[in-house]
Amino acid sequence: MTAFSAAFYGIYVIVQKESENSAAQNNMKSYYFSEGQIKPEAALNNTDIMMEPVKIPFFGDSRLMIRKGTTVMLGILLLCGAVFFFLLYFLLLTRRLGDYLVEISAGIRNLATGEFGTRIPLRQSNELTQIADNFNTMAEELECIVQEERRAENEKIELITSIAHDLRTPLTSVIGYLELVSREDLDAATREHYVSVAFRKAKRLQRLTDDLFNYVKFGSGQIPLELSRIDIVKMTDQLLEEFYPNIQETGLELSVKKGVEHAEVQADGMLLARAFANLFGNAIKYGRDGKVLRVILEQEDKNIKIRIINFGEVIPNKDIANIFERFYRVDAARTEEQGGTGLGLAIAKNIIELHRGTICVKSDFDGTEFTVELPVAE
Repeated sequence: MTAFSAAFYGIYVIVQKESENSAAQNNMKSYYFSEGQIKPEAALNNTDIMMEPVKIPFFGDSRLMIRKGTTVMLGILLLCGAVFFFLLYFLLLTRRLGDYLVEISAGIRNLATGEFGTRIPLRQSNELTQIADNFNTMAEELECIVQEERRAENEKIELITSIAHDLRTPLTSVIGYLELVSREDLDAATREHYVSVAFRKAKRLQRLTDDLFNYVKFGSGQIPLELSRIDIVKMTDQLLEEFYPNIQETGLELSVKKGVEHAEVQADGMLLARAFANLFGNAIKYGRDGKVLRVILEQEDKNIKIRIINFGEVIPNKDIANIFERFYRVDAARTEEQGGTGLGLAIAKNIIELHRGTICVKSDFDGTEFTVELPVAE
């Protein structure tokens, strides 16, 4: 359309120029130079010096104005150009918007089919960009929810599997030894030995069941706490006195260092004592080879810090991150001998977190240190 308009206008200009040239030839008039002036023939007098006449075209006032036809053609050309560029811009814009809408639709379909990692790139800055941004936010939230549900489902399956395994082992032993006891050809000493072994296995089964119940109860975070002001320093002394026979039995030397004489915390005394009992019992079991059990109490700002250090085998770095996971054992071979269930540290962590505290562990050649921090009561 633009090319047609330009060609039409070009033809019009050429024709008009030829017409103007013809008109100029027809309107030629003769002028004479006389005394430095240009005069027409009619204005000469007898005193003027006549010279050879010069022909000059005469256009009149119409030469100084744009012809009406030219104005119309310019207007038509400008209008056609404006319409053309408007249509071109509209087509390009709608194509970009259409492609972006197709991309957004594809993202929605992918999300509907379960591809929660789908994201739409933010290519423009308009309402569609806001839609794409909101879509990405929704997809991220859905992905987090789905991942959390999958993690919870995997944890449930893992928990059921671990419970079945840990319950089946002692239960199978109890049934096996009871079957042996039922035999009539056993002497009294052998029968008594089998009964003793079955009893120990049953006690282990009971401890495992109790620990499992407590872990689920504490881990849910819905257990009501009977809070009161407790002197954590005094409670630590009492627990160490209760564990003193075990400490002597394993040949450990107990070292207690107190940087503070009294520090009260808001806590459920029974639960907090259970957590520290698990930590002390773990340090005694796995630190017997180190010969020393060290307990350090100190206050930092508004927190009381209890450090329990044993010098047994170093915990590998790959196990540190999982040490508080349920049923996780650094040395599974020693569990049966020492009666561990793999839930003690997990229960201790849950109880301490219920009291708005923290627990961490580090292990190197300077010892394995469990550090508990609890907020001091105002």
